[in-house]
Amino acid sequence: GLGLSSGLGIAQVLGTFVGLCFATTGLMLVLCYVVVFVFRSTPLGRFAAGIVPAQAMGAGSCSSMASTPIMIEVAIEKLGIPRDVVGLVIPMAVSVFRLGTVAHAVAAVLVAAHAAGIEPSPLQLVLAGLAVMLGSVSGAGLPGAAVVYAIYGPGIQLLGAPMAIMPLYVAVIALPDPMITMTTVTGDLTATSLVDRLLGRRTVEPATEDNT
Repeated sequence: GLGLSSGLGIAQVLGTFVGLCFATTGLMLVLCYVVVFVFRSTPLGRFAAGIVPAQAMGAGSCSSMASTPIMIEVAIEKLGIPRDVVGLVIPMAVSVFRLGTVAHAVAAVLVAAHAAGIEPSPLQLVLAGLAVMLGSVSGAGLPGAAVVYAIYGPGIQLLGAPMAIMPLYVAVIALPDPMITMTTVTGDLTATSLVDRLLGRRTVEPATEDNT
């Protein structure tokens, strides 16, 4: 009904939403590499090449939970991070640190408010951002359509935007979801590398045919 009554207008809103999903998650993805480079947690080239299998799994499955085994394997074998650090940080990061989810969900909430002609106050913006972060922590690491209501809903309600846009978000979230999950996976591996650096642990060189 909303699509029939709004026509091109709602298409523009959804196009803006999808575009912002790619833009915000892409920005966070680049930021991960910048952080690794600045803090020298792992040589950047080694990090970028090593995490490709986990990124591919994240993009293909659209689920950080499904990508957990390959993230653990990559962190140990490609990045050389000790098993005890990986065994603690990766599962915790998958549970609470969803970088791609938070980055795009804030944009989704603001797009919904803008589409409804709402100009949020600074306090509303802060509260909506906190609601999105809490929603991303409490939600499962599943494909986007399965958790859209849990993550977007509280923020949209706080801003007074119409919940009628939620089914439309569910319909188009599949387009940016591979990028969202790939960013989350990258963030989880970045966090693991940083924790290893902060602990002062020396990473072990990956095994090769010459030094095995």
